[in-house]
Amino acid sequence: MHHRTRIAGLAAVAALSLAAAAMQDGVVLKRTAKVGDAIKYRLKADLDYKGSTLSFSSLITEKVTKVAADGTYMIESKTSEGKVAYQGDTTNQLDSTSTVTFKANGQLVLYIAELDDPNIYRMVNLQSFHFSPNLVKVGDSWDVAIPKDDRGSVDAGGTCKVEAQEKVLGHDTYRIHVLLKESIDKDPASVDATYWVDPKDGSVVELTGTWTNAPWPSPVGPATAKVTMMREG
Repeated sequence: MHHRTRIAGLAAVAALSLAAAAMQDGVVLKRTAKVGDAIKYRLKADLDYKGSTLSFSSLITEKVTKVAADGTYMIESKTSEGKVAYQGDTTNQLDSTSTVTFKANGQLVLYIAELDDPNIYRMVNLQSFHFSPNLVKVGDSWDVAIPKDDRGSVDAGGTCKVEAQEKVLGHDTYRIHVLLKESIDKDPASVDATYWVDPKDGSVVELTGTWTNAPWPSPVGPATAKVTMMREG
């Protein structure tokens, strides 16, 4: 029994070593989704609003409901446990559900929700992680280009850079710095954020950053926010 246990332990160590070596040599990052996969995230945002700080927190549950042959996938995103704190008052928010479709490279395809606001497309594009089509390793960077569409997305561009390999919440991740800015004349939004991405399936484990002049839905409107999102479970 002890002999078999030692062999199993050595096999696990070897597997981890091979995985680490593969990350050092470079991997193709993409979202590899499977129907039924579900991830929960704890979200917190602190916004500058009318001279005070407006804090929003919620639990986001994302469940993959459809995956196409080309890797395009659809998720059902449920927001619950929402709270807004402002000038000493805390208000509970109603639960909400949206359906979002992405290409495997992170490009937004379609967003469907009860709230009909074209700025939602801008917000989703700013928050989404955009993958490189090439092998990447620590030190590599790539450009991101988001095209304008007739649903609300605007032209935007920026860069992503792999800064390190780190263990986060039990996941082997790449720590990736993202700089993104919209290419519009009036109130362009920008992002300066760090993502921790699991290269096995391209899922985000954690993110933290600043969304400057972000197009939050009415009545908040354009506002700058410090945002954190951390995986649960």
